[in-house]
Order: sequence, then structure tokens, then C-alpha cells
Amino acid sequence: MNITVTFETIAEVKAFAEMITGPAVKEGKSSQNTAVTPVATVQPSFKTETAPVPVQNASAVPVHNSPAAPVQNVSAAPVTPVQGAPTAPVQTAPIHTAPVTQAPAAPVQTVPTSTRTYTPDDLAKAAMQLMDSGRQNDLINLLAQFGVNSVPHLQPNQYGAFATALREMGAQI
Repeated sequence: MNITVTFETIAEVKAFAEMITGPAVKEGKSSQNTAVTPVATVQPSFKTETAPVPVQNASAVPVHNSPAAPVQNVSAAPVTPVQGAPTAPVQTAPIHTAPVTQAPAAPVQTVPTSTRTYTPDDLAKAAMQLMDSGRQNDLINLLAQFGVNSVPHLQPNQYGAFATALREMGAQI
């Protein structure tokens, strides 16, 4: 947004400065050592369209250095952005990337795993924990699910599943 203010006399500049900053700047003397330096404006490299902003009571801004001049609030109409404003086309340069070289793949290392093997003694100790905790009927039902009457009658291929079932029932195995 660009705002252009034009002053014809130094008195107009002072009046404008007093209006913006308050009565801190006095004619001929100032409470601070200040210097007015022109400020350069940076112009954007593209143009945008904006709706004009009508200002009401523009004549209420004092343009002379008279302490009796009333200062009134200046109200502005709301700004409505222009829909579908044309924009400058954006050109992009092609991006060049270096070719990616892949490092040779490291040999896949397998983590050695071991299958826990259970003995009939391990299973019997875990079953005794359940019996000691008062879960004899649960243990009898579990043995019946495996088709046996006692732990020694289990087949070796059933040991892992039976141990898992014991663990689910709360036995330490």
C-alpha cells in the first residue's frame, strides 16, 4: 500500500507531525535533537490493484500552524479487495539436481532367534502354581482341551501351546 502526503510549507509538515506524534515538537525548539531525513520508498516489482479508499472530512486535517485549529477524527470507508485481480505470471527456472548414487546395500543380518523349548518338568511346575492358587478345575479343563488327563501325557509338539495357555492363566513359565 502506498500513501502519498504532499506538503507545500514547513508549517504543514509541523502540523502533520504534531497530529501524528502529539505536541512534543515546538517551533524553533525541540525536547530532543531530531532531524528530518527523507525516507526512500521501495517500489515492489509487481503491481496490484486496490480499490480507492474514499476519506470523509478530509478538510478537518489542519494544514496551518494554528493552535486554535480543531482536530477531528477522520474516518475511512472499509477497504474491499478487488476480486480476481490480475497477477503477473510466475516463471520458474528448471531445477537441476545431481544424480543420486546409491550406496551398496549392506548385507541383511538376521537376528538370531531361539524357540523356547519346554520340558514336562517345566510344564508341571507351572501347573503346580495354578493348583496352589486354587485353580485346579481350570487346570483340569485345560488338560481336557489338549485331550490328556495329566501333563506327562502331552505330546512334545503341544508343549509350546500348553505353556502359552498356562501363562495366560497366570502361571510363571
